[in-house]
Amino acid sequence: MQWYYLDEQKEQKPFDENYIAALVADKRIGPETLVWDESLPNWSAAASVFPGSFPGVALSPGAAAVASQPVRQTQTQTQAPPQQQQQRSAPVSQESSPQSVSRRSGVEVKNEKLREMVKDFASYINAQSGWLKFVGVMLIIAGAINALTIVGLLVAWLPIWSGVLLIKAANSAKLAEMAGTTDSMEDALYRLGLFFKINGITMLVMTIAYVVLIVIMFLTVGASIFMMPGMPGGGGFEELNIPQQ
Repeated sequence: MQWYYLDEQKEQKPFDENYIAALVADKRIGPETLVWDESLPNWSAAASVFPGSFPGVALSPGAAAVASQPVRQTQTQTQAPPQQQQQRSAPVSQESSPQSVSRRSGVEVKNEKLREMVKDFASYINAQSGWLKFVGVMLIIAGAINALTIVGLLVAWLPIWSGVLLIKAANSAKLAEMAGTTDSMEDALYRLGLFFKINGITMLVMTIAYVVLIVIMFLTVGASIFMMPGMPGGGGFEELNIPQQ
């Protein structure tokens, strides 16, 4: 049975209840995150639906009242906010006609295919998660070492930021492979893209700086040779036999 949760942007995201622990660990679902499936009449707090995933969490009086009853059969849950019902397409009516069952089955099959495709794609990134985390940790260490100097402190945040991006991308890819959630896959790809963009800009700036440095060095060496006595054209303007007035 397909479950949904509302993220911070109030967008409806599908998930598999077997991977609720991974979503909670990644902080995508919190105690007050609203969740729903066809067995529930309304959107409900995750802590009231999955109390085992939030041990020690104190529910509000309203949520506690709902959690104290069998979640799957309760009819006294708080009505979902109107704007959530209007914005989300997930139905809350218990239709039993063959057409409605067929529509729900089609949606579930489509979502299942999407999850499998996300899992398959994420597996390629997750297969390299060890290297991603290793490079990320090494970048963070390099940034911390650079921060020990005054000059290095100005650029130390770049490798640290890059390292954090790689580690978070690896975590998101792992969650995407486990749960098949599209937002986890999007997050992993976004962080990887941002990592390469930051490093690409850094390399471009360093390349320009090196070219400018090389040009300055050649100009300095050429000027020194020109001013050296005994060299063709050396000795400055005195060697040029310029009449002096």
